[in-house]
Amino acid sequence: MSVYLIDNDSFFGFRVRRVIDGIPHQQYFSLIDSGKKIIGPARKDVEAEAKKLDLKLEKLQRKARTNREHNSIPSVRSTNRNGVKGISPRIKSTVRASKRYEYIVFQVNCMSKLFDKPVCTTFSVDAHGWEGAWSQAVRFYARHKKIKNFDHLIDRIPSRSTVIRKLKYKKGA
Repeated sequence: MSVYLIDNDSFFGFRVRRVIDGIPHQQYFSLIDSGKKIIGPARKDVEAEAKKLDLKLEKLQRKARTNREHNSIPSVRSTNRNGVKGISPRIKSTVRASKRYEYIVFQVNCMSKLFDKPVCTTFSVDAHGWEGAWSQAVRFYARHKKIKNFDHLIDRIPSRSTVIRKLKYKKGA
């Protein structure tokens, strides 16, 4: 609930505040009428009005969050802005018999709605192929985010050449 009672020198009343898609929505409900504090049933009416607005904003906030999760669009800071938020190409390395091996994987890192905790796993391009590793990563992500129709996410497969170029640049930096 985002209904707060504010009692300071400049304001006495309720404030409703929620952020929806990065835009703050805020409204104040004064508990002062004609210079006097409102008490009794009139105060409860003002509080009920504030809670009603909060419920309306909560529904909009939930809808925006569901839409954002369904589309899974990465932030502008992401190296692959056309990909899927929570799935990142990475270079993994292992050492066997004092020899170092490097390979590309798709790493899935997200908050699971199935287990209510963070999950992280990788899918190797060497083992599954480029499209296969991407497809398995998206399926894993969709299962944990409870996205039933995820074809639009599979279609956002990153370009192999672009990923390799960015990973090599990142490694050198």
